[in-house]
Amino acid sequence: ILALAIPALMLFATVLTVIFAVHTGLNIHRDVTEILHLIGARDRYIARQFERNAMWMGFKGGVVGTALALVTIVGMGQLAGRIEAFDLPVPGFPVWQWVCLALLPVAAALVARFAARLTVLRTLAKMA
Repeated sequence: ILALAIPALMLFATVLTVIFAVHTGLNIHRDVTEILHLIGARDRYIARQFERNAMWMGFKGGVVGTALALVTIVGMGQLAGRIEAFDLPVPGFPVWQWVCLALLPVAAALVARFAARLTVLRTLAKMA
């Protein structure tokens, strides 16, 4: 249960962060959004602009997080390999786990994109 709770909490925190960031962006650009509505821009067009930004930021955050995770994994492997007295196993992952780790930035970008889209569309619907 704990192994599932930690990623669920991370997903929840990611979605909340994106929601708050998008709300802030919408509030900052409220005048521009209203002008875009007046000249005929559809909600999907406006949402797409926020989606792109959130997706790019989510991808960059995922890359940084994955890089830090790799440094931690390699560092722990090096330290465990040097401690021979305790006969600790050296951490190693199967190939599928390395692939999952490499896909984390893409997953973060997709979560950010969909959270931003839903947030913008819901907020714009309330504005109209």
